[in-house]
Amino acid sequence: EYMGHKFSKDSDLGVYYPDLNRPAAREAYYDDDTSSFDSLHIAAAEEIIRDLRAREVIWSGNQILQPDQFRDAGSHKVAEMVYSPGGLNQSEKMENAQKKYKEAMSRLNFNVDKNGNGKIEIFESYPSSELRRR
Repeated sequence: EYMGHKFSKDSDLGVYYPDLNRPAAREAYYDDDTSSFDSLHIAAAEEIIRDLRAREVIWSGNQILQPDQFRDAGSHKVAEMVYSPGGLNQSEKMENAQKKYKEAMSRLNFNVDKNGNGKIEIFESYPSSELRRR
């Protein structure tokens, strides 16, 4: 059984890419009767973690305590994989998914556990105009 991250699921993918939310798309990609893109969602999460490490936002995937903030990026990365030449080979759609992924990952601040204590501190969270009590 897989122990790790999975930021998105097929229903999230279907929000942005309804054409991929059909059994025919999964069958065309996998050449069989696979019921979901779960393995690609896991691979997309690994790519996101690699991207965050390269940017020096995190040093470990364990620092991601709020995985929902990567749902959109995960969906776009899965679409990029499916539309790639090794997949359905739809370059225009793949380029659009790449662009959307970059936009989703373009934030300057993510809510991650920067000091490794297992919780999000005030200084680690998004800057906001909210008043917070300590």
